[in-house]
Amino acid sequence: MLVDNGGEIDLKDYVHPRVEPEICFRLRAPLAGEVSPEEALAAVDAVAPALEIIDSRYENFKFNLPDVVADNTSTSSYVVGDWYPADTDIADLAMEISFDGEEVQSGSTSAILGDPLRALIGAARLVGKDGGRLEAGWHVMAGGATAAEALTPGSASGSTPKI
Repeated sequence: MLVDNGGEIDLKDYVHPRVEPEICFRLRAPLAGEVSPEEALAAVDAVAPALEIIDSRYENFKFNLPDVVADNTSTSSYVVGDWYPADTDIADLAMEISFDGEEVQSGSTSAILGDPLRALIGAARLVGKDGGRLEAGWHVMAGGATAAEALTPGSASGSTPKI
């Protein structure tokens, strides 16, 4: 699923591909259950900007709440930018999607539950409820900072994701 930074994807391998900017956490230690922000951050090795390529099976990316739950497994690929220290302030960073040098979406990491770290805390809590845990070495995506933008043949990202 990991696409090399600067790599190309073949859109023929997808149904309705879209991309959204996110923050990716790389874990250095397992994480599960009710954890504080400090405990969650201590389990993080590094953070990076990322692009999640989602491939919805729903026409025009329109669906209701039960469909959202079913479609949350639609991640098909992701691209990770440069890694930064875990204590990098990611709470309110500007993020954008550009195709062929033209901005098509812009937003902030604050759109991810107010702070992307909250998404990691939530993921630890949810996986812990079923007796599981997030494992060391895993990449955990925090969620989209903007709306997902459709990918079309021939379009190219204007830049490498950066923090």
